[in-house]
Amino acid sequence: PYSDPMADGVAIQAACERSLAAGTTVPKVLAAVRRIRGRTQVPLVAFTYLNPVQAYGVQRFASDAVAAGLDAVLPLDLPPDEDHAVIEAFRDAGLANVCLAAPTTTAKRKQFLARESRGFLYYVCRLGVTGERATLPADLTRQVKALKAVSEAPVCIGFGISTPEQAAEAAARGDGVIVGSHLVRLIEGHRGSRASLVRAVAQRAGDLAAAVHRV
Repeated sequence: PYSDPMADGVAIQAACERSLAAGTTVPKVLAAVRRIRGRTQVPLVAFTYLNPVQAYGVQRFASDAVAAGLDAVLPLDLPPDEDHAVIEAFRDAGLANVCLAAPTTTAKRKQFLARESRGFLYYVCRLGVTGERATLPADLTRQVKALKAVSEAPVCIGFGISTPEQAAEAAARGDGVIVGSHLVRLIEGHRGSRASLVRAVAQRAGDLAAAVHRV
């Protein structure tokens, strides 16, 4: 959690505030990763701003993250050409780095980001901050085709996807679908027990995944 999120909308900003208030720390997050890794071999990616990583220590974070079972990190506010030493520290430890491309990304920079990205390339499909939207952008097909033409890594689509129908629509164009704010809001609004919350999130995530897998 980071106290001044820049790309995140209201839902994830509020989640960061709740998390900080509850005492979440980088070591606690890595401990959670370790517990999850003991139960599944599904790849795990940390979405984070750079500030917590720098405060923890880049080299220490990279080595501890890999030891905990993390596979990749998406440093949201670190373009790879701004401080490649951080990216190299991740890779040297065995931690993949995920890059982001946006609708405004130039053709030359698309090629650069595709070369730099490991694991997958994250396509931020709309301008602005995270959050649920009623429809997907009209230029989604064209934009994803342009990225896939230069990227060996899978292209995964995020920002604004919240329904199984939208997830399927995105999956028909890209290689993967990213859903954040919708599930975060579901957690925020839940008023039952912890067990019922887990069931509700699992059910919704399962519905979204099923829609993607059908495509």
